[in-house]
Amino acid sequence: MLKNNNTNKNNINNSDNNSSLALDLESLNSQYRNLLVRYKQAVLDYVDSIKADASKPCFKYNQSDKGIDQNCYEEIWKKAGCTTTGFVDANSAFAKGKTLRELIYDTFLWATMTDSTHRKGCYGITESSYHIVGIGTDGKLYKKNTLDSIWEKAPGDLNDYINISTGTDGNMLIWCNKEKNVLYKTSLNSSENIVTQNGCCVLDVAMGPDGTLIGVGTDNKLLTKSDLNGIWLPASSSGEYVKRVCIAPDGSIFSIGKNDTIYKKNSYKDLPSQTWNNVSTRQVKSITIAPDDTFILVGTDNKLYTKNSYKDFSTAYNGPYSSSCCMIGVTTIKNPNYDTYVFNKSKEPNYAINATNYIQIAGQAFWGEASISESVGKTLEECKASCSTMENCSGATFKSSNNTCYLRSGPGSAIPSDTKDYAIVPESAQLLKVVDSINSELTILNKKIQDKIVEVYGYVDKKWYKYRDNNDSLISQYNVLQDDREKIDNIVNKYQTLEERQENANLYSTKNYYMFFILFALIFICIIILVSFSIDNNTAENITSFFIKPAIEGTQYVISSIDPYLLMFVIIVIVSVSYLYNKYYLAVYNNMPSFKNVAFYSLIGIFILFVLYNYFSKNRGIPYINIPFMNR
Repeated sequence: MLKNNNTNKNNINNSDNNSSLALDLESLNSQYRNLLVRYKQAVLDYVDSIKADASKPCFKYNQSDKGIDQNCYEEIWKKAGCTTTGFVDANSAFAKGKTLRELIYDTFLWATMTDSTHRKGCYGITESSYHIVGIGTDGKLYKKNTLDSIWEKAPGDLNDYINISTGTDGNMLIWCNKEKNVLYKTSLNSSENIVTQNGCCVLDVAMGPDGTLIGVGTDNKLLTKSDLNGIWLPASSSGEYVKRVCIAPDGSIFSIGKNDTIYKKNSYKDLPSQTWNNVSTRQVKSITIAPDDTFILVGTDNKLYTKNSYKDFSTAYNGPYSSSCCMIGVTTIKNPNYDTYVFNKSKEPNYAINATNYIQIAGQAFWGEASISESVGKTLEECKASCSTMENCSGATFKSSNNTCYLRSGPGSAIPSDTKDYAIVPESAQLLKVVDSINSELTILNKKIQDKIVEVYGYVDKKWYKYRDNNDSLISQYNVLQDDREKIDNIVNKYQTLEERQENANLYSTKNYYMFFILFALIFICIIILVSFSIDNNTAENITSFFIKPAIEGTQYVISSIDPYLLMFVIIVIVSVSYLYNKYYLAVYNNMPSFKNVAFYSLIGIFILFVLYNYFSKNRGIPYINIPFMNR
C-alpha cells in the first residue's frame, strides 16, 4: 500500500513537472512570436526610411557637383519655399555652370528677396507687401498698389499735406500740414485727422520703431520727442542742414541735405553724437524705406525711383516707374492682403538638400564627437530645423530647462539624460537602433527557448528507457492480442457458418417431415381407393378392420363421382413435383437421413403396383387376386 502511495506521488510530481516545462516553453514561444512581429515591422520601417532617402531627387549629387538635372533643380526650388512651377530650367547655360551649392544659394535669394520681381518669380505673387502713398503736387494724398500701377486718389478732401510718413504699426499715417503742425490718422481710410499735442513747428516728421518721433524744425535742424504728444527737444549735430528725414527698420536714419542729396546716421538715438555720412549724390525731393527694405525716393522730376535695399547704395537706381508722376512726398503702408501669403524668412540658405528627417527622443541626449554651435532661446522645432540645415550636423541635444540647442557632429547615439532633455537624431539612425535592439531581444529569447528545449529533452531522456521497455512490452502484447483476435474471428466465422447450416437444416428437415407425412397420407388414401376399387363387395364386407369399411365406403362414394385413374394421375404428378423440388431445388434434402428415402421409394413402389394391378385387372382380364385375410 505504501509503495502504491509513493508511486502515485511520483506520478503526480512527474505530471506537474511536465506541465511546468510545457507552460514555460509555450510562454517563451508566445513572447518570441510577438517580438518577431515587432522586429519585422521595425525592419520594414527602417527599409522604408532608407528608400525615402535614396529616392530624393538630389541624393546622387554632392555640393560641388555641376550638371544638376531638372528634378533636382525643382527640388531645390521647392525646398526654398517657392511655389511657382516651370520657372527654373536645369538645361540653361546659367544652371549648367553652377554647382549644387550655388544653385541653392541663388534659389534662396529668389525666395527671400521682397521686390516684386522675385516675389512674382518665386511665389507667383504680383502684389507687394506694401502699398505706396504719395503727396501730389496739388497737396492731396494718392495711393498705388505697386510701383508700376496707376495712382489713385485716397479717401478724404484734405489738401494741405507737405510731407508724410508711417507709424510703427505700418498703417498709421503721420504728416505735417501747411501750418507746420503734426497730425495723424490710424489708417489711410480713416476720416479722423488728429492733431498731436505740442506738434508745432516742424517741416517733416518720422517715427522710430519704439514710437519716438524725429522732426525737422523750421531751422532745418533735428528735433526729437518721446511720442506723438511729447515735447520737442533739440537733437541736432553741429553744422547740419536737413530738409527731409526717414527711419529704417534697423534704426538707422536717412535725410536729404542742403544740396538735396542723401545722408545717413546709424541710429535715430543719440543723434548729436553722430556725424552725417553722404551715401548718394543723387538729388531727390522725398525718401522712405519700405517694409521689404526697398529704398524709395521722389526724384527732382517728381517721379519714383528705388534701390533694392537701403543697406547697399552701391547698386544702380531703378526707375523712373511708369505712372509715378507727379509727387512731392512718399511713404508706404502695409498691404492688408499680403499677410495671407507664406514666404521664406530664413536668414541663411539651407544647403542640406539631402538631409534626412530628424526626430526627437524625450529623456535622452545626443553628443556625437564634436560641437558645432550652442544657441540659447531656441525652441525644440527650431533646434531640429537648425540641425537639418547644417551639412555636418549629425544630431543635437535640446534642453527645455533653459531652451538651449546644442548642435553636434560626428557619429554617436542617443543616451539617457534628464527628463527635460531631448535627443535630436536622424530618423533612419533611430529606426536602425530599434531594429538592433529588438534583434538583441530576439537573440536572448531564442537562447532561452533552446535551453528550455534541452531541459525538456534531458527530462525525456531520463524516462526514455523506461518508456521504451514499456513500449516494447505493449507492442508485444498488442501482437499477441492481434493473433488472438484473428483466431477468435475465425472461430466466430465457423460458428456462425455451422449455426446457419444447423438452422437451415432444421428448417428444411421440418419441411421434409411435413412433406413426408403429406405424401404418406396421399399414398394411404390412394391405397384405400385402389383397394376399394379392386375388391368386390363380399370381400369388402369381410374386412374386419374397425376403420377400413367406413373409409372404403367414403372413398367409393367419391369414386362414384370422380374418375379414379384421373385422380391417380393427379396424385402422381403432385408426388413427382414434390420429389423433384426437394431433390434438386433444396440441396439440403440430400443430407436428410436415408430411411426417409427408403420409405418414400417403398411407398411409391407399392403405389405403382396397385395402380398397374387394378388397371390390368379391370381392362386386361388379369385374374382377380383373392386376398385370404379379406375373405374371412
